[in-house]
Amino acid sequence: MHYFDQNPRANKEEEERLLPKNPFFTGYLGQVPAVILVLFAIVFFVVFSIPFIFVFTQSSYQQIPPPIDDKADAWPNDDDYGYQNESISKLAALLPKNVTVCRGMGFRCANFSNIVIGTNSLCDGIPDCPDGSDEADCSECKTSFSCLQSSNSTNSSKLCLRAKALSDGQTHCADESDENVYEQQNQGKCPADKFKCSSMCLPKTFICDGEHHCPSGEDEKNCEGKCQNGSKFCKSLQQCLPKWTLCDGNKDCDDGSDEDDCDCMQCSGQQKMLCKSSPGEKGYCLNGDRVCDGRRDCPNGEDEDGCPGEINMDEIEMVECKDGKSYSKVYACLGLIPSCEGCDECKKNCTKEIQFKCKNEDKYISQAARCDGRKQCSDGSDEEDCTAKECGIHPYPMYMCSDRKHCFRREEVCMPYIKCPLSSSTEKEYCSVFRKPSPLL
Repeated sequence: MHYFDQNPRANKEEEERLLPKNPFFTGYLGQVPAVILVLFAIVFFVVFSIPFIFVFTQSSYQQIPPPIDDKADAWPNDDDYGYQNESISKLAALLPKNVTVCRGMGFRCANFSNIVIGTNSLCDGIPDCPDGSDEADCSECKTSFSCLQSSNSTNSSKLCLRAKALSDGQTHCADESDENVYEQQNQGKCPADKFKCSSMCLPKTFICDGEHHCPSGEDEKNCEGKCQNGSKFCKSLQQCLPKWTLCDGNKDCDDGSDEDDCDCMQCSGQQKMLCKSSPGEKGYCLNGDRVCDGRRDCPNGEDEDGCPGEINMDEIEMVECKDGKSYSKVYACLGLIPSCEGCDECKKNCTKEIQFKCKNEDKYISQAARCDGRKQCSDGSDEEDCTAKECGIHPYPMYMCSDRKHCFRREEVCMPYIKCPLSSSTEKEYCSVFRKPSPLL
């Protein structure tokens, strides 16, 4: 038998003799719980790993591309910005046949390649790109006044300035011409080549350019037929609209003439679309969020022709009311539209009250509340088995689900999610492309 087995005390003394003699291990670590040692090891590893992580990420970092010197190179190509990817394909498939996204048109911001602005916003005196690259190195200006950016004779780049930047007490031009563009009147008179304002004389090139240069706006009065610098006359406003407001997708003139007669070069940039009845002709420019929203914005309604959820209005009996517009006979008969009160057609064959009875309860609701996407029967029967006839009676834009049995108000069908039962892929794409902000529009 071994000696350790016969003498327990000797066993302990021999074990102590065999242990390391380092006082740190025997005196301190022996008293530290194992879990604390593990935590200490983890912290030690994380701290010393940070420099390696930093070096790795820096090596894979891609620098922002430098600004583009030549604006001709800043025009996007058809393949830029993912125009050929899945999202743009979905958008193209959902667009009405006579509405198009003007691919490859616009100005790409130098340091923000995902931002594309319209050509009419280029060199217009206001930076639209976050880096201001749309106002740098301009060869032509949308504004009536421009000057050289630099006194260097080799630099011919222009600085485009709007009226508010002229004679504002701050020098912008290298030759200080922006502070000397206006002249004081001499005994209430101006030179022959100047236009007389109430308190100053200004170049005649500023007259009827769409901007007020005179304090009281005299330079923009009586302009019909003589708009300058690419501006366009609006009859309803009786004034010229500046070039940078034309073909930008926003109707500034009541008749929409500022958005008409546009081509893809003008109607360009993100969130802009062009609708035209015939290929090759100029068309009407509008913001993408107005396409397939149930309201006809294009002159011939191209923006709503063939949209997802479209209702065949041929099945709806319509009447013309005093305002010259046509409404469904159901709404006209119910007296819900003031202009339809007492109309000749409403007096014929119009029941005094049109009601719908809920299936599983003793409740009646107005036919005007039937199939409007807002359940009023507890069993939901008022929103079931809806045909185009029921969905189309409402005077507000409606969306017909692909099952052809449910419909909702267009502004509500996607909020906060697609409400059509068993929604199709087209309906999901409609909500993701048209009813939510998208960098493609």
